[in-house]
Amino acid sequence: MISIIMSCIWVFISHTLLQGGTELSTLRVAAAAPVDPEIRSSSHEVVLLESTRHLLLQHSSSKTPAPHPRGASSSSSLGFGGVLTEGILELDGSLSEAQLLQIKTAVEENDDDDEDNSDEGDISTASSSAAAASPGDDVMIQEEVGFAPCPAYLRDAIPAHHNNNSDDTSENMKETSSSCVILVPPLYVREFRWPLSQSQAWLQNVVNSPLLHSKQANSWVEVQSSTILFHSGGPMYPFGAGKYLEHLEQLVPGLALGEKTRVVLDFGCGTGSLSVAMEQRGVTTLCVALSQSEEDGIQLVLERGYPGILTNSFSDSILVRLPYPNQAFDLLHCAACNISSWLNHHDGMLLLEADRILHSGGFFVWTVDVSLQLQSLKEMERQLGRLCWKVVGRAGTVTVWQKPSNITDVECHLRRDIPVCLTTRHGSGSTVWKVPLQNCIDDDTEGMTTTTVLEENTDWKIRLLNPPRRLWQTVPALGITAAIKEVYLADFNYWVYITDFYVHHFGPRRILEIRNVLDMNAVYGGFAAALALKTPQIHWWVLNVVPIDAPDRLQVIFDRSLIGVYHDWCESLDEYPRSFDLIHASRFFSAPRRCSIRVMVQEIDRLLRPGGFALIRDHKFTVLEVQTIARKLHWKTTIDDMESGPMGTDKLLHCQKTRWS
Repeated sequence: MISIIMSCIWVFISHTLLQGGTELSTLRVAAAAPVDPEIRSSSHEVVLLESTRHLLLQHSSSKTPAPHPRGASSSSSLGFGGVLTEGILELDGSLSEAQLLQIKTAVEENDDDDEDNSDEGDISTASSSAAAASPGDDVMIQEEVGFAPCPAYLRDAIPAHHNNNSDDTSENMKETSSSCVILVPPLYVREFRWPLSQSQAWLQNVVNSPLLHSKQANSWVEVQSSTILFHSGGPMYPFGAGKYLEHLEQLVPGLALGEKTRVVLDFGCGTGSLSVAMEQRGVTTLCVALSQSEEDGIQLVLERGYPGILTNSFSDSILVRLPYPNQAFDLLHCAACNISSWLNHHDGMLLLEADRILHSGGFFVWTVDVSLQLQSLKEMERQLGRLCWKVVGRAGTVTVWQKPSNITDVECHLRRDIPVCLTTRHGSGSTVWKVPLQNCIDDDTEGMTTTTVLEENTDWKIRLLNPPRRLWQTVPALGITAAIKEVYLADFNYWVYITDFYVHHFGPRRILEIRNVLDMNAVYGGFAAALALKTPQIHWWVLNVVPIDAPDRLQVIFDRSLIGVYHDWCESLDEYPRSFDLIHASRFFSAPRRCSIRVMVQEIDRLLRPGGFALIRDHKFTVLEVQTIARKLHWKTTIDDMESGPMGTDKLLHCQKTRWS
């Protein structure tokens, strides 16, 4: 009776707040967060199990009603708080043995009913049933959830990378990985909570990491039992990455790390030691590694909680543009990377690509072994001389070049030496996505001939807030400059409002469990910008994705000191499975795509860590379709109203990935 009264009171409060224009009903939160397993007392355990038993028996005694055809909120008693904090799931998305026993009992009592309505049942029950099944019973699992589990050898598979190989094994892997779900490995453990993850990772989570097994890793990682310990340096940073950056700042005072230099691309970044040191100076570093290379440490970088992504752009069989816009990065860093490929591919074609993605006035830092420096330095100087880059610092094995701020300088004979590429600057990401590299240079200097992007806004907060000059290049202005600026600022203010609710209702404990965030449809990057300006600071980083069939605003995102990438969501992202703690998708699934929603939801499942969250804001009918697929993947799901209220056409689907393997 008390619970009924409390429920009625909560409904009344939610309705009252909704009439006042607040979105609090969208993000309901349970009153009590789960107790940390490490400090939970026996009395806490009893309370948790009793509440779980009550919830399950309540579910087993009656069917869960189908979603309201008009898109009304889910009738689930869990709500947002249920997905996040009710206690059905452990921190890694798994269920305890006691909980499994309770769930199994509840499911058996209502077995016939569940068989007839497998798609309509509460997701916690469905996922629990699968979790209780024997690991080898693949046929039963496929019948129940609608997806076939992938073989164990595909635990770290990136389907798009298998597609680029023609041998029989790779073809078999391609076929299998694109039609099945990559389950959570049996020994997988939730990553260390930030900031402890900076220096430690679980060995079983990255057991197949190429870099971990290469000899080059010996000097900067140490394995102790099941734990990997990361040191602050590496072969190129004998005194630590922090001291290395101090040396760079002394060598080139104009670097202004954390102020003018805010976004860095690190080629062949090892285990991410430079990312750690850069972040301490207020710099975001995106690590890039070649796929299928022994120098690929991206899994380690992501496990530590730093941005990283693979690339096939510079492989032997593929030579295409990197998925970034022109003039994206403030600094390019190359330490112990394969510089020979930069120099030898079609007379330095890769250096032309480096010139394309580097800001005017930006820096290129090259650190190499002494044995390679002498034979490569002269060739580097010749190639970069054609681009009019100038050496601004050199000491020992470190050389720093700077791209000219004014590309129309009469002293620069660029136009005479290298032809201009005949590509369109405006439009969608298709001008970059899988476009073959050419021996030419992009002319992207309109409006930037006297003042560089870096010199316009030296303070990173100003770069986040002020509309960048390239904003008006993303859309034909036609005399509506003021309107474009208004839309841009309104987008930012909207996400400040929405992220306030996200942060509040996740709560302090869950906030600490989230570090790696993916925004599938970033638009102007307002979601990431709002998070970056939160007070107190939220230690999340966001990879902003601009779909290739959406308006091209990625250059605006980079001008705001944020990182991002172009991507076709009908293909797999160049990330390992289990890379993100939170995936955000706003107005994404309702947009027309050449593939089904099922394919894209399956990709989210591959990218999401067990226990991780997905927040999907979209039209109510689209949200219901996504929820149906999510339930078949054993996610816990709840649909709630958005700011438009119960009768609004848009809804919020919040999900948590379970560990049902």
